Amino acid sequence: MRGVAEEKGVPTEPISLKKDAKGRVLIDIRAPVTKKLQALIQSLKGRVVSTSQRDDSTIAYLSLGRIEKLAQNPDVKFISTPAEAMTNQR
Repeated sequence: MRGVAEEKGVPTEPISLKKDAKGRVLIDIRAPVTKKLQALIQSLKGRVVSTSQRDDSTIAYLSLGRIEKLAQNPDVKFISTPAEAMTNQR
């Protein structure tokens, strides 16, 4: 159900999304890394950037309007913005 995030106690703070030249957002898809998953991302007009079989992670660009379709795949456990590297420089 849409529009009930506050009722459910879901945080509603704005988040920063990294976008490519086509307006697709960078996401981290937690699911077993398979050719079938990569084909699904491509069929949704997405672009795979990197994969990690060890972490069951695929980093990809995908249109916001198509993320829900990807999330319907039973193998997908979680979709989020990717973690960014940090350094300890002073």
